[in-house]
Amino acid sequence: MIKASNWFAPKWQHSDAAIRVEAVACSHDDGLLQALPQIAASDPDTSVRLAALKRCQQSQTFLACLASETDPDNRQLIITRLLEHNAALTAASAEQLQQLTTLLTELQQWQGKANSWAQQQIETLAKQAHCAAVRKLALNCVSKQGLLGDLYCQEQDPQLRSLILASIDQTSTLERISKQLRKHNKVLYQAYLQRLTELQPSAPTAEQAKLQQAQQLLAEFESLLHGKQSPAATMSLQDALGQAHKRWEAIQLGTESAAAQSLQTRWQAAISILQQAATAPPKAPAQDSDDSSAQTDSAAAANNDPTGAATPDQPQVSLQRLAAQLDALLARRCKHEQQLQQHLQPWREQWRAQWQKLNAISRADQQLQDQLVNRIAAEQQRLQAKAETKHASLQQLQLTLEQALELASDGKLLLACGLNAQLQQQIEQLAGPQQQQFNSQHAASLRQLQTALDELRKWQRWSDNQQRRGLLKTLREAKDNELSMDALLNLVKDSKHSWQLLETSEIQAGLRPLGKDHALNRQFHGVCAMLMRSAKPFLKNRNTLRQERATIILELFQATDELLADSQVKSTALLQQKRKISAAFQDVGNVAGEQRKDIIAGLRQRQNQLAERIKQLSADIENDKRRLIRLAEQLAHNTDHHSAVNEAKQLQRQWQQLGVLPRKLEQTLWEAFRAPLDPLFAEQDQQRQQQQADIQEQLQQQETIVTALTTLLSEPDSQLPTLRGQFEELQQQFRQLAKPERRLQQQLRQLSDQFESRLQQALQQRENQYWQASATSALQRQQAIETFLQSATQQQADLDEQLLAMSPAELQTHLQAQSEQARMACIAAEFMAGLPSPAADRQTRMEYQVNRLSQHLRDKEQQSPDQQLRLIRERWYASMPMLPADHVKLKQRFEQAITAAEKLIRH
Repeated sequence: MIKASNWFAPKWQHSDAAIRVEAVACSHDDGLLQALPQIAASDPDTSVRLAALKRCQQSQTFLACLASETDPDNRQLIITRLLEHNAALTAASAEQLQQLTTLLTELQQWQGKANSWAQQQIETLAKQAHCAAVRKLALNCVSKQGLLGDLYCQEQDPQLRSLILASIDQTSTLERISKQLRKHNKVLYQAYLQRLTELQPSAPTAEQAKLQQAQQLLAEFESLLHGKQSPAATMSLQDALGQAHKRWEAIQLGTESAAAQSLQTRWQAAISILQQAATAPPKAPAQDSDDSSAQTDSAAAANNDPTGAATPDQPQVSLQRLAAQLDALLARRCKHEQQLQQHLQPWREQWRAQWQKLNAISRADQQLQDQLVNRIAAEQQRLQAKAETKHASLQQLQLTLEQALELASDGKLLLACGLNAQLQQQIEQLAGPQQQQFNSQHAASLRQLQTALDELRKWQRWSDNQQRRGLLKTLREAKDNELSMDALLNLVKDSKHSWQLLETSEIQAGLRPLGKDHALNRQFHGVCAMLMRSAKPFLKNRNTLRQERATIILELFQATDELLADSQVKSTALLQQKRKISAAFQDVGNVAGEQRKDIIAGLRQRQNQLAERIKQLSADIENDKRRLIRLAEQLAHNTDHHSAVNEAKQLQRQWQQLGVLPRKLEQTLWEAFRAPLDPLFAEQDQQRQQQQADIQEQLQQQETIVTALTTLLSEPDSQLPTLRGQFEELQQQFRQLAKPERRLQQQLRQLSDQFESRLQQALQQRENQYWQASATSALQRQQAIETFLQSATQQQADLDEQLLAMSPAELQTHLQAQSEQARMACIAAEFMAGLPSPAADRQTRMEYQVNRLSQHLRDKEQQSPDQQLRLIRERWYASMPMLPADHVKLKQRFEQAITAAEKLIRH
């Protein structure tokens, strides 16, 4: 039956949690939207709170819910929303930062799988937060070195970059991010070098000293390369390079580490550029004699004209423009030297004309001309080297073709095929014109090579088939010969290997494999399968045994590796595993021969690792136990005996968790550890005895109270209501006693339940007697009025004086009013029981419901169902006497409704 409280309430206030969940998740009622924060914080059902949290948006709501929420899934949703809100902030206030600090502290305290989820949320916040202050708080909770390295590369805030770099203490992470920083961000790369230097030990190793010397020398020549400094005035660039080579070779820098390889690469690049600049010839732009005479004339003219003298610091603007034009010409990357000369001819004429117009040639003009000459010479050298490379490649192709023809004529098919494949690959790598030129020039040789290879392939196939037939013959004869199983297996194995070699050689020679459907292949595999079937029982037993032994030993290897990798492993487990490794040496003979060597090496390696690990753990255990002895000796100075005993028990637990040492050393340390703890435990025993005496005294008091309660229960039921206060007082005295015994507590509960049961029965019996007396009195009044109305003489002896004083009309009116009151009592009982009323009383029942609802909204204190039922009963009995006809009809309605109402209340 639907509760009356759900009739007029909205679904999100329904008593059924499933209905509330659906309404909270989907409804758009204005009242619901306003009440969402209150529902998310205080609804008794977890799923209803979760549905409300999913629709909330304000961070204050989530903060309020976080303080009271206990469900793990709901808390994760709240924290996720709070972190997303903080990640979206562009500027955070002091209050928001304080709230975020508290939240991150809580996340760091989570355990197990929840801790993994919390760390993932913190890392996401450190990556994606817009506000630098928020990222800083998240970064303080991040300890993964790899993640810190990635964040250092992408962080834009300088202060946070410094904080992240200071948190990285793993050199491998620094070396990894250095590859990204060196070419993209020099500032961060310098900071990385400084941090790497800080992480190095105070006394550098020989390798570190070599790296420092190499970095210093490389810095000098990179400065020379970038023009930040020049070689000494008394030393040419070529001499400086010679000394640099000697200094670099003296360092003897290896290539084992990533830093050394990086320095070697930088050194080769810098030294090659400087070597090219040192060996470039100082040529003038023009290569004929007229250019030099023109320069001499222009220089002489410039000396005679003081007004046109050039400044020594900066070349002429016109010359700079021509230098820019030269850079553009050289950037086109001409394909050959003739094309370069064609492009440079107009530029040279412009340069010559402009040079002749100079009044005076300054030092800057001369240096610019030397630089341009070197650039042109370098481009010419590049084109010459390119042409020489092409010529050399064509010569190499021709030489390869000749070698392939020679090998083919000698019958060396595999070598000739290899050279042919190499030749075809090199031809395909040539440019289109060069490829056509080479193919047209050597077409006859290429055809001759292919013809010779095809002929050799035919002879190769014929020879291989002859060998295959010989292998088949040998296998067929082995079937009739009495060979041992090992000899038979070796024969099949060798035959398969020879057959596979023949196929491999044919594939290398460019022949197609025979294929599975070829007659020889089918015959060979059929004979091998027949021989293997005869040896199957033998192989099955031997292979099964060997495989089982090998599997057991490999599982032992895996278990040993897991123990060695466990940082929390105990020495007892290592000792037990070492004994298993020693016993495994005896089973090596049962393993296949090809596996024995590896298994023996693995056993010895793990045996040594276990011995070393046990030695390390024993030293650590001894140090920890000596530390516990010192802590135990300090307990004598603790004045709080209870605290000292608890600390002693904690020390004992730590001692037991550490592990076991050799027996003699273990006994000595144990005696030293127990000496300061024994007096503490002796005093604790005395206190325990005193507590036991107190407990015994309290037990006697508890038994006395239980005996008194048992005596009260021996009284008759009619006296129990008067004894209720005394019974409750005895119960209160029992509860005030410290540490009551469980047996007596259970007995007290049984006595209390028995007393309450008998008391309720007595009260119910008293109430039944009261209602029975009320019903009897009301029935007598009704019978009296019926007798009075039906009697011809209208006897008045049993009527009330008030009724006797009424006239017949007044009496009729009074009885009608009583009947109306009885009808209202029936309607109230039917409403309370949920039964329908007759059609004639529906309007009256509707008015009753409206009046009752108004009174319910008006009154602060609501009546209980029992009180309402009592009022209805009193109203019914007070309605008698009534009209006899109404009494007959209403009595049946009332009894039916009141019975249903009582049943509804009791259930």
